Amino acid sequence: MGAQQVEIIQRGIESANLQITSLNDSPKLCANFDSRNSVGDNVWIQVFAGTVNAMYPFGDEPLQRLRSIGVDVPAGVELTEWEPNNFATFSVENVSTRDQAEFVDQLFVRLLACVEGVYELESTIEDLE
Repeated sequence: MGAQQVEIIQRGIESANLQITSLNDSPKLCANFDSRNSVGDNVWIQVFAGTVNAMYPFGDEPLQRLRSIGVDVPAGVELTEWEPNNFATFSVENVSTRDQAEFVDQLFVRLLACVEGVYELESTIEDLE
């Protein structure tokens, strides 16, 4: 696990959650994380108010794939929506910010083929309103 990447991801998640005061609040901000994988392809993951939305360039069911490639899926993570060869969306409402950040890092490394501990992240916060 890349400590620097996890720290960047955690700060982004915390920033995206700043304006959320209850579970009933709709997302106001989104943390966008972009990188390049080991073959130079652009890859992305978004995090907002209890949700992780990841690029998903595969045709099979996401949670089965994550477990088969060794992603440590935190307790409480649920697949809420996915479109084969496009995206996978997960609920992380009951998952700590640190565990969310570590999950996102694992998605970049194990799912999207970024080089562990070395990949560079571009992090932006998007206003959803």
